[in-house]
Amino acid sequence: MKRLLVALVLCFGSIAVASVTGASSAFAITGDEGGYSGNGVNIRTGPNTSYTILGEGYVGQVACIWGYVYGQNINGNSLWVSHDDFSTGVGPGYASDYYMFQYYPTQYCYIT
Repeated sequence: MKRLLVALVLCFGSIAVASVTGASSAFAITGDEGGYSGNGVNIRTGPNTSYTILGEGYVGQVACIWGYVYGQNINGNSLWVSHDDFSTGVGPGYASDYYMFQYYPTQYCYIT
């Protein structure tokens, strides 16, 4: 039997696709777990305050971080976090890194 395993690394997350004999396959996306450092953090469709608001993040909610992109500078920080809010189901979307944090040591989250 031929086995094929392809792994792609995207920023700090990864995508893994596996196929065995063409009949069965598995798909998983892995990200880093984090959260919001304030309440009412806007989750947007892009890395700028001019993008549409999808929802809001709050302290205590779990965010799965897929990666980071540069966007509008917010309080001296131009990084924006690509993520899903696992507590509310909002996402994928972007929020300013100024209002988010990543757990350390890293905790992983995934979807299949």
